[in-house]
Amino acid sequence: MNYFSSNIKILRERQQKKKAAIAAAIGVHPTYISKLEGRTYNPASSMLIDFSEHFKISIDDLVTTDLSRLPENVLMDLQIAYILKKQKLKAFNNRRGVAA
Repeated sequence: MNYFSSNIKILRERQQKKKAAIAAAIGVHPTYISKLEGRTYNPASSMLIDFSEHFKISIDDLVTTDLSRLPENVLMDLQIAYILKKQKLKAFNNRRGVAA
């Protein structure tokens, strides 16, 4: 099952952000956020990446995990794991001389 629409709404509300604030951060119109949350639109793959980076959660968890069923501490663990993975990849690429 695809939980993307409900998950972006849950994450936005947990951050106590309005659709306009999320839209501005991601670079889309607030109506686009409304249509995603309302399941009128499906996001392009590039948008999945943008939402993943904004909310600090993996695309896999953003799409396949029902975040509404998770306690706050488990959601935070998913976000910490995302951040740590990004940091490890960046450090690895820096050692290899690869641009991020």
